[in-house]
Amino acid sequence: MLGYTVVQMQNVPTTVVTGTLGAGKTTIIINLIRQLPADYSTVWLKNEYGDVNIDSELAAASNIQTKEILNGCLCCVLVGKLHDALEEIMRTLKPDRLIIETAGTAYPYPVIQQIQRTGGLELDGLIAVVDAVNYEAFRDNSMMAKQQARFVDLVILNKTGLVNEKQLEKALDFVHDQYPGVPKLKTADGKIHKDALIGLDARLVYHPEDHDDPHEHHDHHGDHADTVEAFGFIDKNRTYSQKNIDEMLKTIEHWGFVRIKGIINTEKGPRLLNVVFERITWEDIPHYSGPTRITFMGKQINRLQDKVQNLFAACAD
Repeated sequence: MLGYTVVQMQNVPTTVVTGTLGAGKTTIIINLIRQLPADYSTVWLKNEYGDVNIDSELAAASNIQTKEILNGCLCCVLVGKLHDALEEIMRTLKPDRLIIETAGTAYPYPVIQQIQRTGGLELDGLIAVVDAVNYEAFRDNSMMAKQQARFVDLVILNKTGLVNEKQLEKALDFVHDQYPGVPKLKTADGKIHKDALIGLDARLVYHPEDHDDPHEHHDHHGDHADTVEAFGFIDKNRTYSQKNIDEMLKTIEHWGFVRIKGIINTEKGPRLLNVVFERITWEDIPHYSGPTRITFMGKQINRLQDKVQNLFAACAD
């Protein structure tokens, strides 16, 4: 049986988790933190799309401290805010461990630079999460992606239980091509033993002078994280029909949404809604007592906000 490994570090060990929208980063992070000792303080820093912070509610239910940076890509738009957030975390929270989740396809190297430039932090590892179902939708063959891949310590191929053997082989081919020489793990549900996720050897990142800066010529108007638009709704009063929401989602499934997530107060009680492309899942959240919150993410979807809001409101009981 694997045991808990204590990594002796003078500074706070920091893990960066990156991957595309809907790949399962949040599930992996929450599962990791739940395995750590109760007296082990972990702070989860994430940047969210939209104004409806669904994951904060989930984290709060798991006694996880979270700090969010809203609306943007950590690697470009919010580098200054990231540094401020790191400084604030070190000053006020003094965690035993820090986990940084980068939204969407954010390139991780500038995030790593900020870790290195912040006193009291030490990079423990960079983890890339790949969606075995929808990886083709986010395939990136650019030189930028290949340069960024060199900094990855571990690749997790998630959602393997949702594909057949042939599809899994194709996903594995993609992972091996995108991340040659990097250790890889497969999981069906985002559950990875903590000893595989912490104490990683960030072998390349400690020597950035050995490489060209992969961010130097980055065109932020290409196929990067800011091409994803987001909007959200909060409703403090109404109860919603799960059946009506399922029907509404079928109506909008071809409108360009890549991720929809929310905590919905339904006739069955509060439930977590998670939609990745056209796959819909619901999960009970029995201890939640807040308002209904839902966020829609996709490409060129802001023009649909009023129409979607009306459809969503019509799902109320």
